[in-house]
Amino acid sequence: MYSANERRFVGSLALFVLAIFSFASSNLNMRGLVQFARTEETSLSLATRSSNASSSRNFASTTPASNAISFNTTADIEIVEKPEGSGKDVKFKEASWWKLLHMGKDGGGTIREIARTDWRIRLRECHPFPCPFVFKRSKGFTSQLVTIRDPIDRFVSAFYYRGLRLEEKAFCLNSSFTYYHGTKDCKKVQREYPLYYDVWKKNVTKFAIGLCSANETLRNHTLYEKKHFGNVGRYDLHDWLVPGKWEMVQDLLYPIVMERGFNFIEEVDASFEWAYTKTPFEPKEDFARRRAFQEKRREKRKKSSVNSQHLSGKESQIPLSSLGSSCLRKYFEKDYQQLKEVRDICKSEYCSKAIQSILDRREVT
Repeated sequence: MYSANERRFVGSLALFVLAIFSFASSNLNMRGLVQFARTEETSLSLATRSSNASSSRNFASTTPASNAISFNTTADIEIVEKPEGSGKDVKFKEASWWKLLHMGKDGGGTIREIARTDWRIRLRECHPFPCPFVFKRSKGFTSQLVTIRDPIDRFVSAFYYRGLRLEEKAFCLNSSFTYYHGTKDCKKVQREYPLYYDVWKKNVTKFAIGLCSANETLRNHTLYEKKHFGNVGRYDLHDWLVPGKWEMVQDLLYPIVMERGFNFIEEVDASFEWAYTKTPFEPKEDFARRRAFQEKRREKRKKSSVNSQHLSGKESQIPLSSLGSSCLRKYFEKDYQQLKEVRDICKSEYCSKAIQSILDRREVT
């Protein structure tokens, strides 16, 4: 004889097995219903398409031949000839070993977007850190596109961009969000948020003047924060274009300069044309279709311009004061001198004039 506990265990096990069989059966029935519904929907869709095709075929017979719509009589599916340069016959391509050296807040997001939407090209991108061995010539070495911007303008833009990101992640300050509170990203926000709001008062000038302060302690602290506050100044121009290395590949380096008063988007298009002549990644006929597609996209872009996704909310920015500008001008002296070297290897008149405009604005001799 079984004990009471054993009988209860056997009864529970039997109920459990019965529940499993019931669930499996209902699941199979549900799958059958779903499959039946899909079959009915497909049949209805094909019947509707066939009916529409028949009416369209009758209409086509009464219209001039030049406007007639052709059909595949086997499947009754409409065939539309793809125009040259349409998006469907221009496939996404990995542009060989083209690299985009994207320092941040210098138009790199716009370049990536133009490449993706207008040219349907995927660029290999170094961002936000410089790629190791990027200037080492090897078997696969090809064109390098490097983004250039006035160092002071880039610093200001990066400062306010980081402020926006801190506002978006203010929830990290709330300890009740235990899932996020202890993450690495939230810990960084918890450290930077008081700096941005309490120390610098959302004013880039207060940050900038610390770089040339007579107080050594304050200056060293500001230099430390410049390297760790978001990506405001972790790497400067001379960190990306390392002296003694980038000169070795200047024949395959195309500077794309972002400067006020110059058509940045047209220069981006020109850089892709130049890169293709140096390191083609597809036959000329295919690239011609890609160019035709880009020209159509350009017309749309004139109506609604392509902008980088990394915008800095200018309505909330406090302008950089003349004192802050002087401090940054002194701090970025090395980068401004390097801009003169970059100007000498420009591949377009746009590039040389844009860099000269930066140098003139900052009175670099």
